[in-house]
Amino acid sequence: MFPPGPYWEGGGTHTNKPEWAKNKDNPFGQVAYKNVTVSVLYKLDLDRLINRDYDNAFTYVCNLTDGNKDDNRDVFLFPEKMKINGKMQYVMIHRPNNPALFLNNNGTYKPSIMLSAAENIKDFATDKAVHKLLATGIFDWEEEKIGASWPPIKIGDRQWLLPYHGKQLPKYGYTQSFMILEEQENDFPRIIHRCSDRLMYAQQEWELPDKFPCPCIFTTGGIVNDDGTLIISYGAADQRIGIAWVDFQELIDYIKNFDERGQRIRR
Repeated sequence: MFPPGPYWEGGGTHTNKPEWAKNKDNPFGQVAYKNVTVSVLYKLDLDRLINRDYDNAFTYVCNLTDGNKDDNRDVFLFPEKMKINGKMQYVMIHRPNNPALFLNNNGTYKPSIMLSAAENIKDFATDKAVHKLLATGIFDWEEEKIGASWPPIKIGDRQWLLPYHGKQLPKYGYTQSFMILEEQENDFPRIIHRCSDRLMYAQQEWELPDKFPCPCIFTTGGIVNDDGTLIISYGAADQRIGIAWVDFQELIDYIKNFDERGQRIRR
């Protein structure tokens, strides 16, 4: 609800909260008191955006996560519905701070990538949504948490490329890699290839720690050009913006060298 400010001030919780928000009994609960992250869906009017009518280009639709249940980040929608539990449903990727809250406390997980399904988009932030754990950290550079980085890209019949990030302090910081998901009949997608390598990590001087306390590469979007180049936008150390590019097919072919657990496939 309130801008967190620079993450190098106050350990990521630096805010100028009003006095009422500092009270646990405030009308909004921990959303205000802890200033947790809530993902919100907006409808975009492209014509108004093109005409720079920014005040009217975005229309609020609904919350996608419930801030009074958990701090929940890295939220993205698959652009196509999938058949799950006998119904065509919307499918959402999310990364709760405590995944056990979404799994009836069955298991203890660090912040991990989860999938949710709902018949109505407005149901994602309610108990009507169903949830399933997709991936938790298994490599040293994913020790603290993992989460999706931007929406999945369809790469073939029922297969999707999912960019994701891992965090481990102090050695690695935030680094990026990819996995490939495959749709299942009447169930959530599953991982079929997961690259164990950090494919993007801080190397340039302006990507390395300065005010931000650790190395940090955090991709935020990707588009495939007509010539087959994947162009990726990314943030560096929470202070700079960068662009990277790679041959899209070469990237996919490389990820397919690993199985669902990140082990090299012998050919």
